[in-house]
Amino acid sequence: TYQITPSSNSCTGLMKNVTVSVNPIPTVDAGADYQVCEPVSIPVTGSIGGAATTGTWLIVSGAGSISASTVSGTQVTATYTVAPTDVASTILLRLETNDPDLIGPCSLVSDVVQIQINRRPTVTLPADFEVCEPNNLLTTPISLSGVIGGSATTALWSVVSGSGILSASTLTGSNVTSLYTIAPSDIGNTITLRLTTNDSDGISGPCVAEFKQINIRINRAAVISAGS
Repeated sequence: TYQITPSSNSCTGLMKNVTVSVNPIPTVDAGADYQVCEPVSIPVTGSIGGAATTGTWLIVSGAGSISASTVSGTQVTATYTVAPTDVASTILLRLETNDPDLIGPCSLVSDVVQIQINRRPTVTLPADFEVCEPNNLLTTPISLSGVIGGSATTALWSVVSGSGILSASTLTGSNVTSLYTIAPSDIGNTITLRLTTNDSDGISGPCVAEFKQINIRINRAAVISAGS
């Protein structure tokens, strides 16, 4: 409240009070930008403060959909459902407060968060299978083949269980091949081999290397002797 007293020639006029209402401003924070690895949905959380009493999450860019916003205290949450075209791109979501004094001098405020959706690597292997002990272990290896996809650019075969020798992996298009030379101790047992992709967005990214395993049963061959 300001009190104004006019004066002139040593005369004092009538005092007048002027009241100024100072409305608190709303505040909002959508959080820091971040990355995710090709999810089905993304939960988002932001905060409101000051004079704001509610908030709403909105899509700035992105082909997906967003659920209704839920306010709990100062936290505003929602869930963004990812569209296929969002993958390998960056979407923008905006958290917007209400206008706390409507036609008053304050106005709503908003904040935008960027979410980078990285494509995950994929790997596909055939079903588990059986082979029969070959006549010559050294010259009859087991052929291995798997397919990589998504963001994977390379992959390596490795031995999980088995005593044989695995050749270097070869990438042709999306097919990754290798040869497994059977060891004598593998016969009559099941060996397990793994195909692992590279980490497409590096150790700092949200995606990780993908792998699949295949089990191969090596059956012992029948032998017979009719005598001399």
